[in-house]
Amino acid sequence: DSQVPGSPDYASPNEIYSEVSDEYIAVFRTKKKMTVGPVTDRWGTMITALIPIVDNKNGELIAVLGLDIIDNKWNETIYWQSLPEIGIIAVVILAVIILFLFKRRSTKKIKSSEEKYRSIVDNMIDGYYRSDKEGNAVFISPSVVSMLGFSEDEIIGKNIAFFYDKPNERLDFIKAIKKTGNVENYPAEFKRKDSDNIFIETNSRIYYDENGDYAGVEGTFCDVTERIKQQNLLKQNEEYHRTLIENSNDVITVIDNKGNIVSMSKSSENLFGYTNEERKRKDAFTLMLSDDRKRMMQVLKEITEIEENHGLVTNIDFRAYHKDGSIRYVEGTARNMLQSPVVKGVVLNYRDVTERKINEKELKHREAYLEALNKISNISFDSVSVAELQSFIEIIGKVANASRTYIFKNHTNQNNELLLSQVAEYVATGIKPEIDNPELQNIYYNDWLPRWEKTLKRGEIIRGRVADFPEKERYLLEPQEIISLIVIPVFIEKTFWGFLGFDNCVDNNDWNDNDIKYLKIATKRLEHSIELVAKKKSLEAENKRFKITMDAMNSGVYVADMQSYELLFANKFFTDLFGDKTGKKCYKVLHGLDEPCSFCTNNKLLSENDEPNQVYIWEHLNKITKRWYHLRDQAIRWVDGRIVRMEVAVDITGQIEANKQITKLSQVVKTTSQSVIITDLEGNVVFVNEALIKIGGFDNESEIIGKSMSAFTDEQGVAKITEEILPVIFDKGYYYGELKLRKKDNTIFPAEINGSFIKNEAGKPELIVSMFSDISERKLAEAELVSAKEKAEQSNRLKTAFLNNMSHEIRTPLNGITGFLGLLQDPNLKDEHKQGYINIINKSSNRLITTVTDIIEISKIEAGLTEVSIKEVSVNEMLNELYSFFSLDAKNKGLSLIQHPSLSDDEAIVLTDNHKLNGILTNLVKNAIKFTDKGSVTFGYKLKTDTLEFYVKDTGIGIPEDRQQAIFNRFEQADIEDTRAFEGSGLGLAIAKSYVETL
Repeated sequence: DSQVPGSPDYASPNEIYSEVSDEYIAVFRTKKKMTVGPVTDRWGTMITALIPIVDNKNGELIAVLGLDIIDNKWNETIYWQSLPEIGIIAVVILAVIILFLFKRRSTKKIKSSEEKYRSIVDNMIDGYYRSDKEGNAVFISPSVVSMLGFSEDEIIGKNIAFFYDKPNERLDFIKAIKKTGNVENYPAEFKRKDSDNIFIETNSRIYYDENGDYAGVEGTFCDVTERIKQQNLLKQNEEYHRTLIENSNDVITVIDNKGNIVSMSKSSENLFGYTNEERKRKDAFTLMLSDDRKRMMQVLKEITEIEENHGLVTNIDFRAYHKDGSIRYVEGTARNMLQSPVVKGVVLNYRDVTERKINEKELKHREAYLEALNKISNISFDSVSVAELQSFIEIIGKVANASRTYIFKNHTNQNNELLLSQVAEYVATGIKPEIDNPELQNIYYNDWLPRWEKTLKRGEIIRGRVADFPEKERYLLEPQEIISLIVIPVFIEKTFWGFLGFDNCVDNNDWNDNDIKYLKIATKRLEHSIELVAKKKSLEAENKRFKITMDAMNSGVYVADMQSYELLFANKFFTDLFGDKTGKKCYKVLHGLDEPCSFCTNNKLLSENDEPNQVYIWEHLNKITKRWYHLRDQAIRWVDGRIVRMEVAVDITGQIEANKQITKLSQVVKTTSQSVIITDLEGNVVFVNEALIKIGGFDNESEIIGKSMSAFTDEQGVAKITEEILPVIFDKGYYYGELKLRKKDNTIFPAEINGSFIKNEAGKPELIVSMFSDISERKLAEAELVSAKEKAEQSNRLKTAFLNNMSHEIRTPLNGITGFLGLLQDPNLKDEHKQGYINIINKSSNRLITTVTDIIEISKIEAGLTEVSIKEVSVNEMLNELYSFFSLDAKNKGLSLIQHPSLSDDEAIVLTDNHKLNGILTNLVKNAIKFTDKGSVTFGYKLKTDTLEFYVKDTGIGIPEDRQQAIFNRFEQADIEDTRAFEGSGLGLAIAKSYVETL
């Protein structure tokens, strides 16, 4: 109520107004457009208008607007602007009602009412107009002038159609109002005088004259130009955003508060593989994985039921199934917009992050593997114990997510058969251990896992589902409840040591290629660790042998740190002289100095990059021992990686003294034509004369002196010096014999050696002097004599073998011929025997002719009388003839005779000597059949570029490697001592070779 509370005219909310008639109450029930009339109630008599307010979208009655006008209010200026949502201008209609009702009152009251009506119209914001039945304007409110920009005179009398921008809109308006008598919120576009058109909406009705005849149209209209512009802009924005949404990679979905899909962008089809039509039949949670579905339903409940969450943006993530069965990872936001009059739902904005998630998962998995590999690297393997192996497989088994991880080691039995036994195992929680299973000890590869042995020895892995494995393997593996596995071979020093295995006893998941890559790396780390243990043991043994060797040397060896000068090692030679001074300063112990030696060689042992350089050799008189030493200094890398100096000291005091004696004799020795070399007792050269320098091709003596005699001979010579020459000299005092010497250019020549001791003043051997003579020419002459003798002996053997062979090859068929001719003279001889004798005579004749022909042919070849006749030759025809000729011989021996032509008859034409090519192939095929007792003989040819390569293959006895060239010699077979085993002159292959060389 517009009255203030407390006023006697105030009606409080929820008060039932029961004094009005049924006619006016009907407005609440029928939604009648307007109800007007004088009403008398407890507040008096007044003009009352009741207007229903209806929801334009659903048509439901919202309320009723009531307006009472009483006499004491007419003096006030009254105007009212209706809301666009109500869609009716109550005041204007009320004005019409006033005019209608007051016609029935007194003229005075009518005049008063008209003045009040005019006041209302003049102050209206919306435009009011009245037109006659021809459509000409007869009355307008001042606001119409403001809206259209025309003056009142320019409008009054003008047909309303003039102001329509589109004439058809006017015609449609007239049709509509005549059909129903009134229109509400009817749109039109009007022209303005000096500016752009305006858009209006009108509420108009037909009015009638006193006789009830059609008099014209009257009504109000309001300027809705800004609203239309906003609507158009909104429409453009909607189209723009719709385009963005439809072309976005993100999915935008609107769901109701129960999760049902209201709308969804096109990009959803790419993400899930289902069309939007298919998805509309499902709720938003259908495709989600079970855990994610429950979580997302809880999220929806929280953002829709908790009032504080309305309008807030909530981050969401879930996994969903694609139509192809794969799983997609999704991230995005959810916003409750159920209160929005436009959206009326929860907006989900999300995108596919599968690739990122997979990459993150792979990265996390990779980091886990790298961490595990780092832990593995930190395991200190001392003896490859079970505990060490257990630590290894526990680390790698956990990161591989294996149910069971284990190591099997190979070993052999007394028969050298390969077996395997489990040595270490790690099992995940809930998995049955198998480490104590006796069935997994001493397993024979050959009995149970032959496929594994072959595969693993090739360095390949075993992987897959056990259900797909061979039956025997399943029998061994299925009792362990293994679903799938990976087995990776372990090689130690390139030997198949065993394998590292991973079992999956839980599900059907398998390890991917990345897993296998890291597991192989782990296996390499295991191999490296085991090899390091073996090398460590070997190194310890080597160090022990090294110390024993060093201590046995008659020279001093020590190692010192090049930075701190600390003694790290000294052999027995030095400890006998100076005591065990390991850890002390070398300059203090060895030279009695308080600071590093001025003659220290450290600066001569390293390159510019501080890497070990070449050996530095020098001599020094030690002030403590008063003896001369020949020193060899070298920088080496010590066991802990640091660079140290190693010095080998040879006591050459005696040698120095001997050199003095040698100097006296050197003049004599230098003038001798024989080569002279003097060494110490260890074989190191201390003197050579000019003859030796010259014969060895050296430039000067510095290239020889100081080196061991072993540098000037070969391996056999070194062994001879060690095992024969020196022992004889030490035993008898002298040696006479031969030794091979090496020149500067590394050529070896034979020398005659005469060696003996040079004794010191005490009569003890101190040096060895040797005189050498080059006996190369003598050795060559001896070799030639031996060769000539061997050739003569071989020639004699060949001659004897040939004569025996030829005697046999000629005498045998002649004996056959004469013998069976004698038998044919028997008048009582049966026909079948006679024919057999004739066949033998023919065979013997052919054999004799062949032998004589071969001898004649080889004679012609030696005399150079063979001629070449080149013409076109059909190779296939020749092969057919050979096949026909030899097929009976092959059949008689039970052999398969096979020919392989490679070209068609038209292509197999060559230019060659038909007789010689036939002779070559005939000899080869005949020999193949002769020397083959079972199997087959195959002959043919292959095309190679523009030539043919003929071949004959057989399964016969073969040819010894040392006779493969000799068989082409004349009168020779593979076994020259047993030619009767296979008859023949031994000329066939010699003739064939000559023909080949001729062609």
